[in-house]
Formats: sequence, structure tokens, C-alpha cells
Amino acid sequence: MESFADSQPESSLGNLCASVGEILVHYHRIITPAVPRAIELASQAADRFYSFIQLSLEQPPSHLCLPSSVQDPTHPDLSAFDNLVGPLLFEARQRCGTRIPKNEYFRIAKAIDDAKFRPVNYFEGQCRKDLAESNRNARKAIHTFEAALRSRFRRAALKRIYRACDKWREKHPHLSG
Repeated sequence: MESFADSQPESSLGNLCASVGEILVHYHRIITPAVPRAIELASQAADRFYSFIQLSLEQPPSHLCLPSSVQDPTHPDLSAFDNLVGPLLFEARQRCGTRIPKNEYFRIAKAIDDAKFRPVNYFEGQCRKDLAESNRNARKAIHTFEAALRSRFRRAALKRIYRACDKWREKHPHLSG
């Protein structure tokens, strides 16, 4: 079988080799000076990144410069109950949309109960009076939000949870988008 070199006249093959050689020399001249500079820039970037990490570990950034989604969810004007429940329901709404499943409400109620908040102290109006009256009978007393969600006081518990979220969201308008 005949090779490319055998099929071409010698002058055109020589011209091709000369052209390829010129191209290689040209790119070698362009690339060679740039390589040390590229290495130097990469080294400087690595040094700056290392310095940034070291500084961040020594002095953590304040919450003022963090994105809003990382900011502290508590607000000094709100009660401890509202600061706990507001972000929990807000996050549940973010994940589930407007129709929040029952298990999310029970998860929120468990967090409320773990924080030792009692329904009788946080229900409002007539519901609070009715719960206090109901709790006089020790056998059917309701002392947790989880129990309130499973009882006839479900609406009162949900109302207080929604109200906490509304109060919290009012203080954090940057999260509501």
C-alpha cells in the first residue's frame, strides 16, 4: 500500500512539513512565556484561598454578611414560642406548599413539646379558657401540643401555630420573597 509521502511529490511534502514546523514554532513561542505566568497566577490564587479559609476559621463572619437564608431565625421582638414555631412552619410550607401533611404538624408539635411549651399558656381567648376547664379533669387533661392536635382542641393548636408563623414572617420579610 502506498503511503501519503509516496503519493505526494517531494516539493509539496516539504512545503507541508515546513508549514507544520512554522505553526509549531509559532505556538511554542506564544505558549512558552505564558506557562510560568499561569503557574504563578494559580499559586497566588491558592495562597489567597488558603488565607481566606484560615481567616474564616479564626474569625467567623458575622450574621450580618451572610445570605438571608443563613441568618439567625430568631427575632428579639418575638416570644420564644414564636421564634421556635415560626421558622418550623415556614420551612414546612417551603417544602410542602400550601397543603401541609399532618405528620409535619406533629413534627412541629413535638418540637414545641420538647421545648416545654404548654398549650394552656399559649392558646388564646375562649380556647384557652375551655382548655383550662377541660384540664380540671385529670384523666383527660391536655398538657402537650401533640395531644391538643389529637383532641377537640386541634383548631386552637393550629391557629396558634399559624399565628406564630405569621408573626415570625412579619419580622423576616426578606425570607418571604
